[in-house]
Amino acid sequence: GDKAYGHLKDCFLALIQDPEFEVQDAIFANLTVILQTFNAGLSEDKQPLQDCVIPICTYETAIKGCWRKVYSFLEHFEYFPNIFPTDVLYDKFIPILFRHLTQSTI
Repeated sequence: GDKAYGHLKDCFLALIQDPEFEVQDAIFANLTVILQTFNAGLSEDKQPLQDCVIPICTYETAIKGCWRKVYSFLEHFEYFPNIFPTDVLYDKFIPILFRHLTQSTI
């Protein structure tokens, strides 16, 4: 958990922000497993995964219009309450879900 994220943080953040969408798609296909691995063994007061929030939201913006990618992306949200703190869920991810519920065709 803590060691995995410490060693792989910079590489992971670089990959989820890679300019090639094929690289991002490969990472986001396994996002839940990656985040759960990083989160394993971390204490409640540590929030190292906060660095991932902006790139995750940016990816969601980039895949608009591609319903298959959006569908796959939204499937990860089920696990976010176990990974991210409540304030991040309400401030960043709930608005994304609400927008897709009210405006999306998925």
